[in-house]
Amino acid sequence: MEVSRYLDLFVDIGQAMLEAGAGIHRVEDTIYRLCGAYGLGRADIFAIRSLILVTIREDTGKSYTDSRRIYGIGTNMARLEELNALSRYICRERPEAAEIDSEKGRMRGEEDEGKI
Repeated sequence: MEVSRYLDLFVDIGQAMLEAGAGIHRVEDTIYRLCGAYGLGRADIFAIRSLILVTIREDTGKSYTDSRRIYGIGTNMARLEELNALSRYICRERPEAAEIDSEKGRMRGEEDEGKI
């Protein structure tokens, strides 16, 4: 399993949530649950309105870290609803990274078109 690829995808989801107006705890909890669903290891997550920092530590001692600077924050409840549904689907079904990336791309396209 490509831990760094999943970590990047999960931080992307957290970033999108913050940009859509999600609360800090909700973002941290979602990333924690996503990492747990894939058994990625111990996840340490720190988020504030302008930054997400996630470190995953495997049982082997290897660590993976990703951080994301958040520049724009707004309120988009429809986007939050879609991101919540996506994260629940990911936790339940554990799709491959390519499927998650594809779904994120579809959602981004709809947002650009003004649908969400």
